Amino acid sequence: MDMQGAMSAVEQAAQGLALPSLRANAEATLLEFRRSPHALPACRHILEHSQVTEAQFQAAATLRDAALRDWTALPPQERSGLRQFCLGALLHRTPTPAPVVASQLMSTLAVILKRAWLDEGVDRGAMLSEAETAVTQASTNAARRIGLQLFASVISEFSPTTASAMQLPWEFHERCRASLETEFLPGLYAHGSQIARSVAEQGAALNATDDAVCVASLRLMAVALAWDFSRDAHSGGFGMLADGHLRPPGGDRDGEQADAVRITPGAAWRDTLLAPGAMDWLFQLNTAAHSAAIAGERAATAGHHSKIETLAGAARGVAASLCSLSGEIFPNAREQPGAETRRGHFGRCARALQTVLLPASQSVAHAAAGTSAGEENLEDGCRALGSLAEIHPVDDFMTPLVQMPHAEGGVQSPHANQNALNMLGELTLELLRAGALLGENEGSVLEESLRMLLDAWGSLIGRVGQFGCPPELAQGAAAVFQAYLQAGLAATAAAAFDEDDGQEEEGKAGAAALDERLSLISPIARAAPDATLPLLRQALEAKKQSLSQAMTSNLDPTVPLEELWWLVSLFYVSYGQVWAIRMTSYFVYRRVWSRTCWPTPSRGRYRYPRIHSPSAARARRTRNATTRWTHSRRITSSWRACA
Repeated sequence: MDMQGAMSAVEQAAQGLALPSLRANAEATLLEFRRSPHALPACRHILEHSQVTEAQFQAAATLRDAALRDWTALPPQERSGLRQFCLGALLHRTPTPAPVVASQLMSTLAVILKRAWLDEGVDRGAMLSEAETAVTQASTNAARRIGLQLFASVISEFSPTTASAMQLPWEFHERCRASLETEFLPGLYAHGSQIARSVAEQGAALNATDDAVCVASLRLMAVALAWDFSRDAHSGGFGMLADGHLRPPGGDRDGEQADAVRITPGAAWRDTLLAPGAMDWLFQLNTAAHSAAIAGERAATAGHHSKIETLAGAARGVAASLCSLSGEIFPNAREQPGAETRRGHFGRCARALQTVLLPASQSVAHAAAGTSAGEENLEDGCRALGSLAEIHPVDDFMTPLVQMPHAEGGVQSPHANQNALNMLGELTLELLRAGALLGENEGSVLEESLRMLLDAWGSLIGRVGQFGCPPELAQGAAAVFQAYLQAGLAATAAAAFDEDDGQEEEGKAGAAALDERLSLISPIARAAPDATLPLLRQALEAKKQSLSQAMTSNLDPTVPLEELWWLVSLFYVSYGQVWAIRMTSYFVYRRVWSRTCWPTPSRGRYRYPRIHSPSAARARRTRNATTRWTHSRRITSSWRACA
């Protein structure tokens, strides 16, 4: 085969893909090239000699497909040669391959490693050691970074959820997965951790002089921790169920999806992740990178600031994963009655979150200002706090962090004399004060962060039961509910005159969407009924009087109608249908609507009485407000009961 001619044809075809007039012929040429029985040597020639990035990319992709196609016909020496060639092209080629080419070469090498994983006579440890040695001995930081990215690509290729199709049985993929998890995954994580720690302690990461080696190491750690450890929870080994049958792809605990907030690496990871001081450097790096990113919003060159933000995001991702550790990685009650290891880990994680989230007014203000560093920090921090609430008992949240085991290690927070419940409450109240419930913040970081924090409250309350809350937890729940009530009424009033919010057209769907949002606050309301019920009663009385005054003075009743609708919906979701019907009947129907604007049924529909108003728009808004009520099952039921 004419290698030079093949290279020239591939270069022309790869560049022709961008031109509509040449695309069809270019695709035909590349397809013929991929099907060629001599594709492997041609791809190696192109990668060694071509200067065209597009051609290098096509050669790397074709090399992957051809290796899988011809694997069984290749002698062992050539299989090993392909692996070494890809390593050399990634780490030793000058100049360094373009990012898109390097990414494709990583994918190709990861596929080749996996395809050879179960071959007879193959030393799996030697294959990974070969790559690790090449990365360690790399002469440049760029080559070290590419090597770390390669290991992350290998982990992703061995993960069933991101594995490439190889036209091989599922058992092959499952055996590869189990082998990597038990034999090599902790080592890959430790490799990334050692490099990241070394670079961080030297100060090169914060100075952005390491050519993103620390970021690549942190991302390798994050990929390792994102591994689906739960797949062996009920297995007999190598993905086999207890009855001896192979677990199907995507199979998971009787059809249920795994809990996304829990990471369960098992007891083999204890020394790596939980030993005192093992991850203190990461929490310190996370705090320092966050401070530098926030400061860089005001003073720094654009390039340096971008690198610091990337570093902060990578460190924050690993720290959030550590907050999600659960399961057998913590010693059980028989192994460690006092649960010092688990409680010490909780204390280190909570103190690390305090340093980046408190004071809450600053972290929420940075997020509300729209800065990327502020938004990501708040959202990731709230997610991590929610993971702690999902996993750890309520007593941990109510214990001052200075009293936790190993309190002298990790990040030293100025708020360590407080407990994690104080942090949860402060953040929740600050988000409510910042307008997280306002319509203008729908879908924003503020709303999403509030949702996660309310979920965290629900997790804590659900663990102790709504009628067995400790006083401190009940007091915090009452304060949150009061703030939510005030913020919700303010948001409802602000959106009362919105002409097209979708609720009128959606009908029952609009009420269901509101119920879904209010369901986050309902366990908090029921956790402190002695405080929340009087608050609801006072609010209903006040809005009933506002509606009466509006009708008496011939004023626009839209705002009080909307507020009453929201209050009754909140009461309904929190305490049940019967009570809501009774209160609605008393406050609304008998006192106000029976004399003014209550819609009356007419031939299966609701007929609206004439509302005297100088403004047609006002009448339309009032009609829309009453429509909300008539479309609501709870209000319709109360009207029928009263009739």
